[in-house]
Amino acid sequence: MGGFITMSAMSIVGMVGGVCPQGCEPADYEVVTFVNGHEEEDLRLALLACELNLVVCRTCGKPFFPDTTLIYSDLRIGMTAFVFPESYKAEEARWRTKMAEDYAQMRGALGSKMPLASVPEIFFGYPSIAAVLQAEDDREDEAMVADYLL
Repeated sequence: MGGFITMSAMSIVGMVGGVCPQGCEPADYEVVTFVNGHEEEDLRLALLACELNLVVCRTCGKPFFPDTTLIYSDLRIGMTAFVFPESYKAEEARWRTKMAEDYAQMRGALGSKMPLASVPEIFFGYPSIAAVLQAEDDREDEAMVADYLL
């Protein structure tokens, strides 16, 4: 597994080891592990389209998602979420415990810079959080139309 982490103005990017589902040689891939959706529209839209952290196998060229956890924060809609790989759903209780431990550690490290104080939501796979984000976008669109018509 790779070891570097970089931070942009809002997101956190790091290297993770990824194994192509085709059984190719493992390799390190750059992924986003933290997104402030209210400030990084491009990353929020990539997550909404289920394209965030989609990598291409260096051996066979097939796209896949490396097993990595994403933390998503969006103050606009009041959400903090941990997004685990879909394959982790079978051990949901274990990952809920891990999320609670990691979130407590993150709150301790970030203190007042922590985006939200509430307990985060948990999702397994990008499609599950994308559906919630799409529903929020739809509600916003409906509210704008209603405001315009009034």
